[in-house]
Formats: sequence, C-alpha cells, structure tokens
Amino acid sequence: MSVQIRLESGTRVVRCSPQGDVSFDEMANASLRISQKYGHVRPLRILVDVRFVQVHMSADDNKRFAQFVAQLPGYGSAKIVVLHPLSHNPMSATDRVSREGGLSICQCVSEGEAYAWLAAESSTLNASH
Repeated sequence: MSVQIRLESGTRVVRCSPQGDVSFDEMANASLRISQKYGHVRPLRILVDVRFVQVHMSADDNKRFAQFVAQLPGYGSAKIVVLHPLSHNPMSATDRVSREGGLSICQCVSEGEAYAWLAAESSTLNASH
C-alpha cells in the first residue's frame, strides 16, 4: 500500500489518500504520521479518501484502530471526514466505533460535501451523509 499525506495549502486540510490494499498496521502508521506531522495544527481537519482502497481489517482491528486513533495527539479535537464511493464505505465499521469513542467523524461521497462539512461550525459534527 502507498499513502499520500499532505497539507493542502489553500484549505489547510490534511489529505490522506491510501491506495491499493490496506491493513490495520498500514492505517495505524498513516494515522500516526498525521499526528506526528500535523497534530499541532488547529483546527486539525483531516480528509481520508478511501475511494480507491480495499480494506482488510477484522471487527477487532476496526475497534483497535478507532481506539488507537482516539489517543493520538491532535485527533481528540480534529474533524475527520471519510470520502468513500457511493456503493460502499470500506471504513464504516471504524467510523462507527470512532464516533462512539468521541471522535468527530463524517462519511461523504463527494469532495464538495466533504470540504463543506470540514469547513462547517462544530454544531454539525458527527453527521453522517
């Protein structure tokens, strides 16, 4: 798997774009890299584009991943949007556990919708589109 992580200069959104097959270890490593490099950015807004990935994580992996991300510096106050194909969200189980763990996360199928949610005030957090 390859993962591109970059801070978009115009929007100040951290974009994480994994490609190919992804596992717990690979997603955890990408999340750790985001925390280490951008955990100080306020507000921390993260767009995870999973439109082109095949996720290989068990139910236990999903729970462990959500718990791992929740304790990383910066993620507790971050807004996270998962951009996925209309047909399915390969991260839906992780998203659900993450929300239950207190993370502000949203699922979107279009980039416009994702950026609008990230730019919105906190009153719209934990929405699911």
